[in-house]
Amino acid sequence: MPERDPDDDLNETEMTPPEPNGEPDEPEAEQVEENAIEGAQEDANLEPEREAEEPATEPDEPVAEAQEPVAETRERPAPRTGRRGEAKAERTAQVVQLRVAIIGGTGPEGLGLAMRFARSGNMVYIGSRTEERAAEAVARVKEVVPAGDVFGGLNREGAERADVVFITVPSDAHEATLIDLADAIGEKVLVDVVVPMAFDEDGPSAVDLEDGSAAQQARRLVPDAKVISAFHHLDGSQLQRVDKPMQGDVLVCGDHKAAKKQVMDLVEQIEWVRALDAGPLSNARYLENWTVVLIHLNKIYKAHSGVRITGI
Repeated sequence: MPERDPDDDLNETEMTPPEPNGEPDEPEAEQVEENAIEGAQEDANLEPEREAEEPATEPDEPVAEAQEPVAETRERPAPRTGRRGEAKAERTAQVVQLRVAIIGGTGPEGLGLAMRFARSGNMVYIGSRTEERAAEAVARVKEVVPAGDVFGGLNREGAERADVVFITVPSDAHEATLIDLADAIGEKVLVDVVVPMAFDEDGPSAVDLEDGSAAQQARRLVPDAKVISAFHHLDGSQLQRVDKPMQGDVLVCGDHKAAKKQVMDLVEQIEWVRALDAGPLSNARYLENWTVVLIHLNKIYKAHSGVRITGI
């Protein structure tokens, strides 16, 4: 969940079978033949022994057969198995890598998402209002994911270069940023992570928007984009701890089926995180508002809470 920052931009032992005792058989056979040539009286008994020993060289084929499934290409399991590490490993091998731009990617949520997506092999572009801030963010991501394919620069360049565009700016910069980048985003998948909220002495409170939600506002401002609402309930600081699995579900709303699946696939690149289809984009307001509750829970219990849906 994006956090408000005044300085943020718009805003395993290998189970290998033992080697068959095939190698010693040859010397035994040679010795039998030598004994036969020398006229040893044990010839009649040795020949049956050779026949009994010969099968010891044949387990090679079953061993090879037992190992073949390791290299097989398996179909991706359904998203509901995302909580299981083994299923996640199988899925990761099947993921199509993407060019991901994170607009306002210098804040905690943007940085965390950049680190996770770079770690899973995607090309990540961190956007900012200034190239200096973008360069600083890229350096931070590279410290955590040295082999990551990470770039940075102005927001517009990221929007133009990406397959999937994330917007993680503060809510008061949401509208202006999308108006400015609408033509660059065009018909791409736009993932809105913004939560409309205000702060006072009691903490954050939800802000009602005329469009109903930040995601619905994005659909109005960028009408050609495939808008998806997601990633509100993953804590930014926990996202940045890439050596540890995350705990939680990501609820995904949207009206475009293919775009929603693409985003859900991205969700499940994050270890132990599960993507759940939360219905149409009109449900985005509930995801956004619930984020405010999580912030209060974090403050009261000094925690990093998230969402886990049971029974699915």
